[in-house]
Amino acid sequence: MTNHWLMKSELDVYPWSQSQIDGWTHWDG
Repeated sequence: MTNHWLMKSELDVYPWSQSQIDGWTHWDG
């Protein structure tokens, strides 16, 4: 089982630069 996931999101919803700052995010989908 993998420990990492690559999720696609529109840039106006969750930009790549913000994901780099956060380091991780909670997925509720």
